[in-house]
Amino acid sequence: MNLEHLSMSLALLGGVTLSSSCVSTKACTEVGCSDQFSATIEATSASLPPGAHRLDVTADGTTLSCTFSVPVEPIPSEGLPSPDCPLGLTLFVGPAVTCTTVDNGTAKSQSCDPVPDRIKESLRITRSPTHLTVTQWAGDTMIFEQTAIPTYQTSQPNGPGCEPICRQASASWSIP
Repeated sequence: MNLEHLSMSLALLGGVTLSSSCVSTKACTEVGCSDQFSATIEATSASLPPGAHRLDVTADGTTLSCTFSVPVEPIPSEGLPSPDCPLGLTLFVGPAVTCTTVDNGTAKSQSCDPVPDRIKESLRITRSPTHLTVTQWAGDTMIFEQTAIPTYQTSQPNGPGCEPICRQASASWSIP
């Protein structure tokens, strides 16, 4: 092999080395998510007796409870009161609403109106239990009980190959 040929071969090898260092790496965004089970419970106002209520969620043997009062009355200049819940369980209790989305081609807007005499409870537990039971008590009387074995969907909000990977499931129930 002559010197000119060797020099050309080394230049080519250097070019390969140079081009391999220009290979881009995958960039992941930093959108967060968490494992969770969520559920909505709808009821007529008449099916929820007035007074103290307790919602118990027993997930994989651990019970978490939230307390609230019915009727749900807004607090002046504060909105609806938040139920008293432990860390890991959240509950919103308020009027059920129907929402309408309007798209005029350049912008979208949404308006929501309360459904007369309908209450919606939205609960979320921040983990992914394999078995859970939800009960609601009005004073000492159980007015609702539902058991679930959730089927979780996996999501990767930052794309394939990027963390975090989260498991989420939901359910919708009614109090007759």
